[in-house]
Amino acid sequence: MINNVALNNDGILIGTDAKVDGYLGHPGSIAIGKSAYAETFFGVREQILNFKRTTFNKTGYNAAYPYDIDKIDTPIAIGRNSYASSGSVVLGQHTYTGKIGDINIESMKDGASNRVKGIGIYSTVVGTNSFANGTLSTLSGAYSIMTSQYEGEDNEGVNLGKGVANHNLNLGALINGSLNSIESNEGANGAEIDKYSGIANSVVGFANRANNSNGTMIFGAGNEITNSVDEIGNYDVCGQDVEKYPNSVKELAENLRKQYSDGNVGGSTLVFGSGNKVDYAKYANIAGSKNTITGTKDKKSENNIVNGNDNEIIEASNNIVYGTKYRIKKKSPQTQTRSTQDTGTQTEDPNGNILFGHNDEYVDITVKNTIAIGGNIKPNLDNSVYLGTKSMESKEANTLWRKENRDRSYKGYAGFDHIGGIVTVGNDTLTRVIQNVAPGLISATSTDAINGSQLYKYVAKQSINVKAGDKIINVKLGDTLELKGNGIDISVDDKQPQTTQSNTTPQPAPSTSQEHTATFEAKGNVGGSDTFGYKYRDDKGKETELKEGPDGKLYTDEFLQNNEYKNNKWVKKGTTEDSILKDNRYDKNNEKVILSTKYGKIITDVADGIKAKDAVNVSQLNAVRTKVEKNTSDIQQLQKDVKEVDKKSDLALGGVSNAVAMANLPQVMGDKKFNLAASYGYYGGSHAVAIGFSGTNDKQNFIYKLSGSVNNKGNLAFGIGAGVMLGEVNNKDKKIEDLTKENKEIKENLRNQSAEIQELKEIVKRLMRK
Repeated sequence: MINNVALNNDGILIGTDAKVDGYLGHPGSIAIGKSAYAETFFGVREQILNFKRTTFNKTGYNAAYPYDIDKIDTPIAIGRNSYASSGSVVLGQHTYTGKIGDINIESMKDGASNRVKGIGIYSTVVGTNSFANGTLSTLSGAYSIMTSQYEGEDNEGVNLGKGVANHNLNLGALINGSLNSIESNEGANGAEIDKYSGIANSVVGFANRANNSNGTMIFGAGNEITNSVDEIGNYDVCGQDVEKYPNSVKELAENLRKQYSDGNVGGSTLVFGSGNKVDYAKYANIAGSKNTITGTKDKKSENNIVNGNDNEIIEASNNIVYGTKYRIKKKSPQTQTRSTQDTGTQTEDPNGNILFGHNDEYVDITVKNTIAIGGNIKPNLDNSVYLGTKSMESKEANTLWRKENRDRSYKGYAGFDHIGGIVTVGNDTLTRVIQNVAPGLISATSTDAINGSQLYKYVAKQSINVKAGDKIINVKLGDTLELKGNGIDISVDDKQPQTTQSNTTPQPAPSTSQEHTATFEAKGNVGGSDTFGYKYRDDKGKETELKEGPDGKLYTDEFLQNNEYKNNKWVKKGTTEDSILKDNRYDKNNEKVILSTKYGKIITDVADGIKAKDAVNVSQLNAVRTKVEKNTSDIQQLQKDVKEVDKKSDLALGGVSNAVAMANLPQVMGDKKFNLAASYGYYGGSHAVAIGFSGTNDKQNFIYKLSGSVNNKGNLAFGIGAGVMLGEVNNKDKKIEDLTKENKEIKENLRNQSAEIQELKEIVKRLMRK
């Protein structure tokens, strides 16, 4: 039943107490439903969003009369007690009284009573008992609301509501879902509503809340963001500078995009998930469930990222958390268990941490600038890196994090006074091997890590010099040194390498490791073993001592002192100029290179040894070498012959398998003219496959055959053959030929008889017709 249907200059009314107000007779307003109310204003907001389709006559602080009222957008209010203002569309019943969002609806008698709840112009509301007080706002869903302190202004610009007098509260806000609220009326947790509250908020989901926040995005259910607000852009949609009013929708959108990208972006908090809470924070990013980020009224938490569940960040900024059960919070003042110089006060804000991992229990993070990657890690040191599940710092007795320990024992090493934290990859009961470490720079000022090969090469170069009388014997680590005699007096002169700091730029380590030597002097009646070395003896008998270089060749001592081996080649020391290798480099197998005792003499004119314990001379050794070389040559030739026999044997075995395969190819037979066949052959470990084709002539007295085969050694075999069959074993073929001829004659007789019978039938038919 429709009551009070009316059509007047202002618009359409349907329903008891339905009402439209145009003031200047604006056409097109629609109010449908009991006590529905559609109201068109004439003010600055309407002028701005008219996009200069008509001119306005400004009559007061916030009033402007349009010259062409047909160019004014009027509202549509559909539903019991619904209210819509300029350019707005409201669809839904409004009968609820009680608390919703941050307001309390005490009565719901008509649409006019809802005016302050939906005074935002150009808003769209679809839903039962839902309200939107925000310009260009959009709401869809039941029991959702956008509230504002703004209730309109008088002709002098005086705010008719409370708090800030700003049209822009909830500007461009969006709600999609039920039981959601964007609140700009009462501040949460003792805060005052900011004049930028609600601007550009987007809430999608169920039972979410955004209070005194802007630039906020909520996707999910049961999330709450409060006091995440800051300046956002600087473009006032409801400003007073007429010259800056936009000429088109596109221009307004472009201006807003520019202001949001070039200017401030508000609280800019993103929450995706369920049960998350943010208070006094901005630039926060949460994905997951039951996470919390909070700051204080005087100091907001900023730039925190949380992805996971059950995490807390309290009064901290610039943290990244991926995982579960982290609690980042300031540590309460108490007696420090760590040196404050090494770890910070730990009562400072725990900022700048990066945490990745899932924890079985809540882990309190009170440090700053620390990275932890792995589950169940409990960092205790600032500026440190914890890698791997359950990694932790070492006990105090096993580490140098205390400055006094470093000063006492390691003052001579580079970087000792700059230690700010630690890197750990395990704990006391779980250690990990660090692999694939590049070689580090070795110098007096280097702080690079070194790898195992560098240590191995360094240790291999270490040696001791043993002085026995006038002799000095060099013994490398790992060699056995035997001392014999009585009354041995040994003293040690340890020549440590210099480790003093230098202000010069670190230079790359030399290609050969530095030698670390210690000299032992033995006094008294001693014996011992000598060392061996290489010497070069020229044609005149002059001997030159040689040393082995890093490339395995032999060089003079002078050459090694003035040259260095870099990038697999020799260069003059301190330059890139190639070294002169002639007369300086020798091969160990050079006939003039001899192996001798370092301090002994070469014995000459030694007769041929005869007895088992006689010395042998070089000629005897050369004779033995000649025989050995001949035997070696004979053995090599024998090996070649054996290989050739093996090769031919393999060829023969492969050929047999080829033949076996080809022999098993079936050939044409019976009354068929052609045959295509394949077969397989095996012999002596060789395998072969064959393919063949055979055929015969019409008389089947000539047969031809073509076949080929390949074995697993890759050897190919081909064959072709033909044959003519002569004579007769029996007269079967003759009989077949006679029967075929007789059959043809019978068929001819049958055809003739059929024709005669047909002719007789025709004669009988003619006679019967007579």
